Amino acid sequence: MAPRFPAFRSLKTKLLILTSTLSLIPLAGISAFSYFIGSRQIAEDRIKLSLEKMAQDTADKIDLTLTEKKEEIRSMGSTFPLLYPSLDHVDRTALTLLLNNYCLTHEVYDVLAVVNRAGEIVATNTVDRLGAPLPAAKVAAIEGKKIGAFPEEAEVFGHSIAARDARHDWYRSKLVEALYDYEGDDNSYRYNIALSLPITSPKTREVIGVWINIINWFYFQKILDSVEADLGSLNMRTGYAFMFKKDADTIIAHKYRGSPRQPQPVERGRETARNLYGTFLVRDHDLKDLHDAILRREHSFAYEFPRGNPKRSGIAPIDDASFGWIVGVGIDDADIFRPIARLKWGLLVVTVLLASLVV
Repeated sequence: MAPRFPAFRSLKTKLLILTSTLSLIPLAGISAFSYFIGSRQIAEDRIKLSLEKMAQDTADKIDLTLTEKKEEIRSMGSTFPLLYPSLDHVDRTALTLLLNNYCLTHEVYDVLAVVNRAGEIVATNTVDRLGAPLPAAKVAAIEGKKIGAFPEEAEVFGHSIAARDARHDWYRSKLVEALYDYEGDDNSYRYNIALSLPITSPKTREVIGVWINIINWFYFQKILDSVEADLGSLNMRTGYAFMFKKDADTIIAHKYRGSPRQPQPVERGRETARNLYGTFLVRDHDLKDLHDAILRREHSFAYEFPRGNPKRSGIAPIDDASFGWIVGVGIDDADIFRPIARLKWGLLVVTVLLASLVV
């Protein structure tokens, strides 16, 4: 029977193919290697710039949010004494309605409180930010109580009664815990920041009390969570944002926060299966290099988290010096270089096919 491909049965033809292929393989290998290295460097540089930009954009959003909240409390605190020149005989029912209206309008506050010069809580909101009534017994137990029972709020009260604006950084508010039960909710709901300012009599300019706004932390965590959704739409499935305190060490916002409804990817190791809120880069995660890079004000950094999982993050501090938080946006190297890995295997297949022609 005649050969199916007679041309390939010829020794001359085989030698020609062998010679051609042997000359092509080194060229293909060198080209593939050069392209692979070049593409990896280009991808690394582009991702680095993208992460830096996303971190800065997120930091800008946080700054804008803080600015808005500070403007809101100034508006509330400056309007209040025009309506109630004295806290001695204030209409508590009308004041509560005002606080409830603010709470519903802005949808970020756990507690709005008015405190008199003696440190007594004159009134608080009686509904949450969604309009649901707070337990009447819990509200009654708070009103008239001394602010000293709540250490962090007492601290900002002390500053503001001395005619200074004040704030308290990321914390768990005992005042909020006295009114709310966030058991079973996302862990970010259990944290807060507080802003306060003096209430000044428009006639005498005397400080007659203090206005305190306690903001739920979920509002800020939600801004960071949106980054993960944006990166996911770009097929960067390991990307997410996180945030540190001014010390560049304390984690105050993160994807992995041990929330009951949050799926925990067991393949990533123990760090991602726990609540990272309140943990420390240096002590808990052995990431001193990242800590030092932030202090050097580097805009991006490559490191491993969890250990053995290389990743890189863009880093940007917020402009608000009173809080001084630092935002990070990170992606695993596996996600960054996945397209190049596919290309590498494609070039390998082409090279193997060329070599197989000799057989």
